[in-house]
Amino acid sequence: NPNPNPNPNPDPNRNPNPSTARSAFAALMSGGGSAAEARAAASPRPSPNPNPGNAFAKMMSASRRVGAGPGDAASADAKGGGGKGRGFSLSARRPYAQCPKYKVVPRTNPKVVVDGFQYADKRLSSLYILTHYHADHYGGLGKDFDAGAIYGTPATCALAAELLGVSRARLVPVPLETPTLVPQADGSKLRLTFVDANHCPGAAMAILEVVETRTLLGPDGRPRPEMRRCVHLHTGDMRWERLEVARSPSLSALLRSSQRHRRAAYRANPKPNPSTNPLIPNPNPNLDPSHQNADVPALPRIHTLFLDTTYCDDAYRLPPQRLAIAAVRDKVKSVARAQPGGLNTQKCLFVFGSYSLGKERVFLEAAKTLGVKACVESGKMRMLRIVEENGGFGAALLSGLRG
Repeated sequence: NPNPNPNPNPDPNRNPNPSTARSAFAALMSGGGSAAEARAAASPRPSPNPNPGNAFAKMMSASRRVGAGPGDAASADAKGGGGKGRGFSLSARRPYAQCPKYKVVPRTNPKVVVDGFQYADKRLSSLYILTHYHADHYGGLGKDFDAGAIYGTPATCALAAELLGVSRARLVPVPLETPTLVPQADGSKLRLTFVDANHCPGAAMAILEVVETRTLLGPDGRPRPEMRRCVHLHTGDMRWERLEVARSPSLSALLRSSQRHRRAAYRANPKPNPSTNPLIPNPNPNLDPSHQNADVPALPRIHTLFLDTTYCDDAYRLPPQRLAIAAVRDKVKSVARAQPGGLNTQKCLFVFGSYSLGKERVFLEAAKTLGVKACVESGKMRMLRIVEENGGFGAALLSGLRG
């Protein structure tokens, strides 16, 4: 992007001359750089600690408590520990009546509340979904939770039980790509399917299909049942990669169905030019029928889309994940080869910043390139073992780690 600041509403605190601003990464990795320099490069706010120590010690100190026991994980960074939002506590409970609409799936009874544990209450709902184990999503959840049932992937449920102390009797593990009927009070049916969110281990998007049956009078005056289907897609935190989506039969079927609805609407009214939806590939009238999955039933169009918009801005031009990982791998290789002894050197230390859960693909690819194991903090190793034991990723992952 030739424009160094494509955001039409730039931050007034941002350095107006990017060439003179020292990046946080540069400050962190330089020999004399301190943690204070790193923070100053990343944020205009002054450091409250005049003597914070070296950058590596500061970076690791927040994660020492993660995984130590029930509830301790809530004290680390928000993406696996504790403070994405500013000015409020992620673990603080709030009145259930203040639960935002975007955390509640419509046309469900009881209401399905997604990642809204700060508002959890029996008067709000008895059905909850935990999309993944990051504190800005599980905030408010703990061993005292008694509002109802929590649906999540096996890995996420295991982490909530082991690290937050949530009763396993409250947790309902649902494997990926496994449609599961969820009880409803009004006679309708709710089918829940988790698909890989391509985020952290155990993270999932949720497809919720509501099937309602109502009685109408037919042309002959006799009552006849009519079935209506309504599908909602909640992305949680996700990374959109078309190759990853293609691996999900459930999500692929849903998006193909949306394509068919778009094409039908365009044929009925071709005058408006349909806008390009970043979630849905451009309509292809010559769609190969071999891509159809006979095991997945046809779905209606998406009724409600709950979308992770963290980086949904022209200011962020992020490369595909595979290219980002390849760039890190090539950089590690070039730096190591420049050292005496080349790739076999033991004199070079590579430090990767990581959430308490997440970024494993990056540093494990670097370790594989160098032919060494990656060393992680003991709390992170504990979390990864819990994930591995519950099918959160391939069994070969932990072979490249040393706790």
